[in-house]
Amino acid sequence: MLMTKFLQLVCRASLIASLLAVSGCGGSGSSGSTPIIDTPTPTPPPPAPDATCAGNNLINVVAATDNGQSIANNGPGQAIDDDLNPSSRWESPGDAVTLTLDL
Repeated sequence: MLMTKFLQLVCRASLIASLLAVSGCGGSGSSGSTPIIDTPTPTPPPPAPDATCAGNNLINVVAATDNGQSIANNGPGQAIDDDLNPSSRWESPGDAVTLTLDL
């Protein structure tokens, strides 16, 4: 009886091994099937930062000065006033002008 069970088990193992070999399972042969390509899901872009300069969170700017050629009402203080309106900007005519920030 024990020998019969053993032979049945060996026959089943042999049959399973034959089926795997015939079906090409685990091999690198050409079975005619299309390979599955794992495409990674793209990472979404980070959210856009707020359009504000309030608080000078990254750099603490104490004062601003320029070379003295700034346009009236658009002096160096306008460059650090945390106001993004076009009317609040530093402006100086010509080339080679400087704006110095005191940290």
